[in-house]
Amino acid sequence: MRPVVRAARQPAEPEDLYFLSVGETLTVFSKQVFSSTHSCGFTCRGSACVFLCVSVFAAVISPASCQGRPGAVLTQEPDWTPLFTGEQVTLRCEVQGRGDSVWSYRWYRGREQVFPSVSTAHDQNTFSLGPVAQSHSGQYSCQGVRRSDSALSSTSSSITLTVTALPRAALRVDPHWSRFYTGEKVSLSCEIDGEATGWKYLWYKDTTDTAASQTAGHTLTITTAAESDRGQYWCRGQREERGLQSQLSDSVSLTVSELPRAEITLQSPQSPLYAGETVTLKCEIKGSFRGWMYHWFRRSKNNPLDQSPPRTNTITFTAAASDQYWCQGQSEYRPQTSQLSAALSLTVS
Repeated sequence: MRPVVRAARQPAEPEDLYFLSVGETLTVFSKQVFSSTHSCGFTCRGSACVFLCVSVFAAVISPASCQGRPGAVLTQEPDWTPLFTGEQVTLRCEVQGRGDSVWSYRWYRGREQVFPSVSTAHDQNTFSLGPVAQSHSGQYSCQGVRRSDSALSSTSSSITLTVTALPRAALRVDPHWSRFYTGEKVSLSCEIDGEATGWKYLWYKDTTDTAASQTAGHTLTITTAAESDRGQYWCRGQREERGLQSQLSDSVSLTVSELPRAEITLQSPQSPLYAGETVTLKCEIKGSFRGWMYHWFRRSKNNPLDQSPPRTNTITFTAAASDQYWCQGQSEYRPQTSQLSAALSLTVS
């Protein structure tokens, strides 16, 4: 059953009054000069509550004296979102509209007072956290405590602190080949997990002690690969304005070797050769990936032979005269060609 409230005295015109509630005491102020005020409290027994009012002679009460509690405003410095583990952050509490008062401060996370840890107040209006951990994540607010009479300001609006682990860098190679040849173009791409902007990039080769280079963009391009570019690579992101670095990427191995050399051999018939015989030559590229097409040359390196079927690793023709032959591989998947074979001299009797 809801309590029934009976007023022992009905106030006059409501618009002529100000009300101030502190705990269970309601104080009613009149706008009129030297009017009486009524200090009213209530007591309850069972389901009935009765207001008890005592008339008190009052001096002039200005409307400003009857305003509500001063407000607290909470700010974050620096106002980064999210915060990364290891960073520093400061919360600042300002009590508005009471410049002539001296305040102490209480700090809350959620509904729990976190600083000071007991029900007291702190003289400084700043609350610093750092180096922050993920456990510091939460909603923070503050409240002022006036030192002269322990009156409380309103509680500030909350600020949400989100603390995340340092992001990890991921290193990728483009094109995604297991081996590169000298002269080819290689791009290393560094991506920061969940973060696309605001990073500079540090690149490491064969050791993570010192960065070998730094780029503003997330790509490191090797325009013309050389054997000296082979090795282990890592990357990480850097935020100079925040003094932090991402976690290091896993390593990527880059293999760069000289272009393979083609080898040409006489497959049939065996020497000596006679005019009119059918001759078959074979071209091989050893120790390399598959996927080669082949070019054949006779008499000079600038004189290609017709092939049927085209670009296979064997060529067949009818011996007519003594001559020199060469072959060369052309990758089906990339623009590189092998080194030209040594010359094969055929003597036809």
